[in-house]
Amino acid sequence: MRSALADNRFGRNLTGSPLRGVDNDPMSDAGYTHVPLFPRRIWRTGFSRRIWRIRFSWHLPASLAIVVMAIGTALAADSGGEEADSLRNSYAQLRGSNAHNAFGQPLSLESSEVGDVFTGDVRAVIEHPYPGVRAALASARSWCDILILHPNVMGCRVSGNASGERKNGISVRIGMSKQAAEFSYDVAANRSDYLDVRLTAPIGPLGTTDHRIRLEATPLDERRTILHLVYSNRYGPQARMAMRVYLSTLGRGKVGFTVVGHEADGRPVYVDDFRGAQERNAMRYYLAINAYFESLSVAPARQFERRLATWYAFSARYSPQLHEEPEYLDIRRRVARESALAVPHS
Repeated sequence: MRSALADNRFGRNLTGSPLRGVDNDPMSDAGYTHVPLFPRRIWRTGFSRRIWRIRFSWHLPASLAIVVMAIGTALAADSGGEEADSLRNSYAQLRGSNAHNAFGQPLSLESSEVGDVFTGDVRAVIEHPYPGVRAALASARSWCDILILHPNVMGCRVSGNASGERKNGISVRIGMSKQAAEFSYDVAANRSDYLDVRLTAPIGPLGTTDHRIRLEATPLDERRTILHLVYSNRYGPQARMAMRVYLSTLGRGKVGFTVVGHEADGRPVYVDDFRGAQERNAMRYYLAINAYFESLSVAPARQFERRLATWYAFSARYSPQLHEEPEYLDIRRRVARESALAVPHS
């Protein structure tokens, strides 16, 4: 008797003959127990075949969706675990270079220039437990408290609510002209073993574009946290010209942290120019994060002044790169008042 799917192109080979080794009756698939809705002789009618195809096509998209969601969840979990492991593995390198780096602590700073993108990359260990670091850095409001410690930031406000949800934005005013940089704020991962926060702004000062701040964190032990901070932006022709003017005037003689050579008397020669500026800014943001957590040990009403004092002490420690005049403190107080940040908050 002719097969039930004799007219089905999936049940025949290119010559029109039934495929060998293939059971063309869908009601007898190996590994499944079927309770036929119709007797076998009725199944072989065209009507019953159409019913089966309708039922099969209805279940297939839902099944595929479940499989895709399960695979996506598993891949996301594996990726997050790998990223946390990568941060912990970086600590071994920091610990090995601790005695030989210029910082005398588990801290590394690198910079790069790829095309028109400049990047500063900081890896460090801070003496603060991860749960507190996670709670603070997953809040947009905390980031304004951090960013205004940077001497070039002249204002900071959180758009939307301040609960740390994905849709928040952070509006930053940069430089004496207070040019706006509208950062989107995204908590890409917020787990008990890994935090990933990303701030991105399409336009920045001096014609720069594509500003990105990314902060990753994972616990090292019960009292210490590993941080990875990346700060990058893009310089087009107009931005390069403006930056050249700055480096030849106000920024003249300023350097970064990477040693690129030595003077005849052995003194180090530090990277300058665009990479030097990128390293200074990346370091300023890292020190602002560190100063923020140092301030949490005092009463809320005193935290802002503690942050200022701590950051200023850090800048004095790295005076060749980050020296600031005492006016820095008064300027930061004014910026905080204008940003409505110099008051205690939960």
